[in-house]
Amino acid sequence: MCGSKTAKTSRITKTSKTSGGFVLPLVLVAGLLLLVSGLSLQGMALQSRSRNGLLLQEAQLKDGFLSAAMAITLQQRQGISPTEQPLAAGRFRLRQWQGPSAGPAQFSVERLAEGVKAWRSKQFQLSAAGVLRPVSD
Repeated sequence: MCGSKTAKTSRITKTSKTSGGFVLPLVLVAGLLLLVSGLSLQGMALQSRSRNGLLLQEAQLKDGFLSAAMAITLQQRQGISPTEQPLAAGRFRLRQWQGPSAGPAQFSVERLAEGVKAWRSKQFQLSAAGVLRPVSD
């Protein structure tokens, strides 16, 4: 009886060693896969956040141009010489006005960078009815 007991013990030991060698690599591969997928998701989230930030800045700049154009139009129609418009999106000024101050006109507004250097400009068209619309982006 002692001899058969030893044979069963050695058989159980062999089975345990075989399954132990399979589980450890499987767990390591699964952990590595989770780590890589987590890093990939984090990278996509950072890229999306950056893109949203740029879109927000562009929308604020367009809004700044439109606000400055409305203020310049009002000043021009009142016969006041248009001044620089300090807005949240930057400082804007009238670059060029073509047409009568009370009628249809086409004009250009520029955003100033540091100092008085023009950074970006946009053209607007003013109808006789007073409708203001951008001509260029």
